[in-house]
Amino acid sequence: MALHRKTAFNRSPYFDNYLNLCLTDIDYIPDDSQIITSDDVFDYMLEVRHLNQGIENHRQNLINDYKEYSNIKVRSLADFKALDTDKYKAIKKE
Repeated sequence: MALHRKTAFNRSPYFDNYLNLCLTDIDYIPDDSQIITSDDVFDYMLEVRHLNQGIENHRQNLINDYKEYSNIKVRSLADFKALDTDKYKAIKKE
């Protein structure tokens, strides 16, 4: 079929015997067809897990920032400007 695949092709000595036992009844194979192997699925799952871990780390950072800033009271424009310039620690927390 000469289809595109991402993972390396692993062959055993019995693979050709197995293929000779297989039958196909395909009239047309679309040009953009690919073979998806279990290795491809596993790699995708690891990529998603890594992405989700990054999202979780970012979420935790946002929660920590919220906790840090949530007690600050802004009573004037000067207080707001102090926040804007990272001088929020000069504002008294209540």
